Amino acid sequence: MTVEEKKTPNPWALTYLVIFANLGSVLFGYEIGATIWVMYTFSHYGSADDDQSKYSYYKITYENSALLGFVAAGAALGAVICYSLLLRFADNMSKKDEILLASTLYFIAGLFVSVAGELEWNTMGPLILLIAGRLVYGGGIASTLHSIPQYITETLPASVRGSYGSSVELMVMLGMNIGFFTGYINQLVGGYGWVWSFRIAYILALVMALCSLFIPHNPVWLMFHDYPDEDVLRALRFITPDADEDDLNKLKESISQERREKLVIDEKLAVYRMENTKHWVFQSGLYDALTPSLQLIVHDQLYRRCLLLKVTFNMLKIFTGQTVFLYFSFSIFEDFNLENAQDYVFGYLATRLVSAYVMLWIGDLLGRRTFLIISAIIMAVSLFLAGFSYVFYLGSYSYVFIFLSGFGFQLGFGSMAYFVLNEITPFYIRSTANALSNLALFTSYFAVTFVFPSALAYLGFEVVFFFFAVCNTLALYFVYFYIPETRHVDLEQCYRLVDEMFDSAPSISCMSDRLCGAQSRVRRDDTTDANEVRALLPTETS
Repeated sequence: MTVEEKKTPNPWALTYLVIFANLGSVLFGYEIGATIWVMYTFSHYGSADDDQSKYSYYKITYENSALLGFVAAGAALGAVICYSLLLRFADNMSKKDEILLASTLYFIAGLFVSVAGELEWNTMGPLILLIAGRLVYGGGIASTLHSIPQYITETLPASVRGSYGSSVELMVMLGMNIGFFTGYINQLVGGYGWVWSFRIAYILALVMALCSLFIPHNPVWLMFHDYPDEDVLRALRFITPDADEDDLNKLKESISQERREKLVIDEKLAVYRMENTKHWVFQSGLYDALTPSLQLIVHDQLYRRCLLLKVTFNMLKIFTGQTVFLYFSFSIFEDFNLENAQDYVFGYLATRLVSAYVMLWIGDLLGRRTFLIISAIIMAVSLFLAGFSYVFYLGSYSYVFIFLSGFGFQLGFGSMAYFVLNEITPFYIRSTANALSNLALFTSYFAVTFVFPSALAYLGFEVVFFFFAVCNTLALYFVYFYIPETRHVDLEQCYRLVDEMFDSAPSISCMSDRLCGAQSRVRRDDTTDANEVRALLPTETS
């Protein structure tokens, strides 16, 4: 489903797509950078010796690890709620429309959070407004990650998909640095670090909405929803001006092939239902309550494997520890007994930004899988060394290993994740699979962020670092055995590589084939013709 390799993409259109359509990614990172100052404000005013009544709820929140973790994890919880809704309603929704939805949620959230920072914290009102704003902001993040990576993956040709696909993470990191730096400047002039940060957030959200009006719907979505050929060709020419009828026909053939495959699967399902009418899934009515794409996932082995890869990868991405390190970076670097902890936070963010920028240029130099393996190795080794530095009372040097782990994260798990997971998913289930996998991601996000303050308080830094080092080792195992190489592979062929990886992987791969609990399975068989299956079905009688 890509434009031919020989066609030259328009650099101005690529730039517009990377910068303006990607503002949602900037605002995702912006939330993390600005939230660092939310956590700093609670720490600064909550731990102060002077008992000023207008700061009373800062102190209450700071002294309650669970409540502090809930504030930090509010955006993740909002994303979980939003993904639950997208799972039900986003199958037929254009990614362009989702980008506009994200900008609206960002605007409302920025307004709520900035107002909360201006109030006196002597009642529960500002805390409730802050949490509400963070929940809504999480909805914007969910809409962004559900739309922009898929939009870019389906719009860009394979020749530039690696480099420009990694722009999503570059823009996330740019947003983190801008959000943190804005709060830093505001803190220097005597304000609360997050107030102006979130004011700028809702201004950026307005710019995002206006700029998104000028991008086309992605051509794959237009073709699947039977828009006129002229509209599809116009969308193709947004990125590739010399796209012609050959490119249009290639896209038509790719989509026709997926439709034929879906027809085979649907008819196999009909046979399966007739043979298993007494199965509890059908008798309970649960199956009929599923969306069509979820029904496909339940019964097709390859689709289940694609979903399992996405869910597992996204959960492991959170358990690398890099996201939660950002939220609590002030606490981490202050515990290292470092003066001017904010300078080290900025250095950590800058290190990750540089790494993300490097990936924009070398993203297609090596394979995606190679970068992911390198990323996991660097993070695992760095965090093991960070843990040992605490064991041997060298905690003040741990920041070097934290910096190195952040650099490693951006080389693979940060930059490659967004588009690799879209590459290995067929279009028919891509939207639903994205919602399910990102639901798993933000559920893990919420759990890890919520527990992290308590884990530091009761277990200490060395145990936490060792835990995340083990998680990164598991991520290395997973990538090595289960993630296929998709470099320079046409988008419509990428997901077919998943079966090869599963079939050659250790026996744990069979778990994906046991999800339904029945002996009979609807399996993909490329040699099976739809007419052969149709012959098995009972003929209608008048």
